[in-house]
Formats: sequence, C-alpha cells, structure tokens
Amino acid sequence: MPMLAFFPWLKIKNNFDINEFTVIKSEKFEKVFLKDNFKNVYEKIIKSCYINNDNPINEFTLIFLKNKDIFKDFADNEIESLFSFTEILAFSGLSNRQFFTNFSYYNSSNFNFIIQSFEEDSKGITIVSRRRDGQTKSFIYVESYKVIKPFYVYNDIAIEIDINSVKSLLEAKEELEDKWINFSDAIFFFNRANTDSNQISEHQEVVMMIGAIQRILMCNNGKIKELIENFNNTFRPKKDFDISKSRRIKKYNYKDKDKINTLRETWLKDFYRLRGDYAHGKKQSKIPLT
Repeated sequence: MPMLAFFPWLKIKNNFDINEFTVIKSEKFEKVFLKDNFKNVYEKIIKSCYINNDNPINEFTLIFLKNKDIFKDFADNEIESLFSFTEILAFSGLSNRQFFTNFSYYNSSNFNFIIQSFEEDSKGITIVSRRRDGQTKSFIYVESYKVIKPFYVYNDIAIEIDINSVKSLLEAKEELEDKWINFSDAIFFFNRANTDSNQISEHQEVVMMIGAIQRILMCNNGKIKELIENFNNTFRPKKDFDISKSRRIKKYNYKDKDKINTLRETWLKDFYRLRGDYAHGKKQSKIPLT
C-alpha cells in the first residue's frame, strides 16, 4: 500500500538532507522525483488536504527516508522515527520565529504531520483511530475525505529551519540515550504550547511551558527553588538586571524569602506560581505578581 509522509501546511525556504531524512519542497519533488506510475496515487493523497473548502493545497513539504523507495510502506519503527524527527524539526523551526510581525510569525501547527496511505484501485481510505480500550476503523470515500487547514495556520510564509539546531538535537538523541527522554518530553510540550489552537487554552499553555522547562532542566522535586537554581546554572547572561532597579516591581510588596535578586528569577517565579494555580484547577490566579 503506497504511503506518503508530508506537512500539508508547511512551506520551507530550502530543501535539505539530515541523517536518514530528506526534506523537500513539493515543487521540486514533482519536477524531479515523481514518476508517472505514481502520479495517480500522489494526486489522491494531496487532494485530500485543502487550504479552504474549495482549494486543495498546491505548495507543501514532503519528507522521505533515504535508501527507501518512494511511496513504499513504512515499518512501525520508521514511523516512530519520522514522528520523532518532525517534533525536532518543529522545535528548530520555531527558533527562527519573530513576534510582532505578520511576515515572520508562524506556530507549531504549521508543522502538522501526516503519513497517508492509499490503495491505487481503492475508492476510499481507512482511518485507524485510537481508543482508550483499543482502536476503531472508519472507511471514507476519497471524494468525501478532506483535511482543511486550520484558520490559525499561516501557510503563506516560507519558513527557514535552523539546520544546526536540528543536527545538534539528532546528535544529542544518539549520545544521551536514556537521558534523551528529558529533551524529547520538553520539545513535545513546548510544541504543544505553541500551536495557537483555540482548543488549547492559555492556562494549559502555561502548564505545558513550565513542564517543558522543568523537564529540560531535569528538575526532580518540582520545587521553585530547584527550578531557579537549575535555570541560573544553565542560562548565564553577561549581565543581570537587579529587581531593586525595576520600576514595575517596586509597586509590589516583595519578600526575599526565596533569595531572588534578579529580574529573570522574578519572572520565572511568577510564571511558576501562575502555573501552580492553573495546574491545581484554578482558572484565574489570585496571586499578585512579585
């Protein structure tokens, strides 16, 4: 059964190869690599994804495994490897994102990833969905199957991936072995906190972001003191800003019981306390800022 792995809402500036992965623009793939005997299958897969209800996608990004025939089935371990790589790709792509502009802003939803399979002579597709007690299957006719781009995805932007970041994380994955799970979890939750989806609330994003920071800094006891200490040991700016010099913080009743002296420590403490309220079921935090 032919399979295709692609990002329907992602446009990249440059094609690239990293390790066993090839990431390529749809335009180049269609001109150079797409063979006539696969065009029918390719069009079936691509025309299932729509920019809006009437217009199928025309620019997107594909991913292939080197030394593997195009459209050939992926084994389970290959699928796992592809999804792991796409999380790293999304994280590295977001590192170049710019705020307060409409020309360089995007979110992790741009990196929504699909592995789609079709039978050449089939009139439809079978979708396997997970359940808490197993799985379920649904058959949908090709003409009726549509995946429509979320309205909060800005797919008219060509994204520049931080290739060095991707390479470094892939190397870390190989070298860290069991410790890689800390990085993997942190990347996963960071990406989920940056979707811009209305289905994820801001308080859920706060919980996931603090969870990502704690995971990457290997905090074990969940205490603010450990988080700040690990944060300070990892991120060392050339110069810190003393909170006593802050005009905004002076109006608050600050207590130095946590021995917090810098603005970045104060920010992290407030962020952590906000997360604590949300994580314990409070939709609105009543704790004043430091």
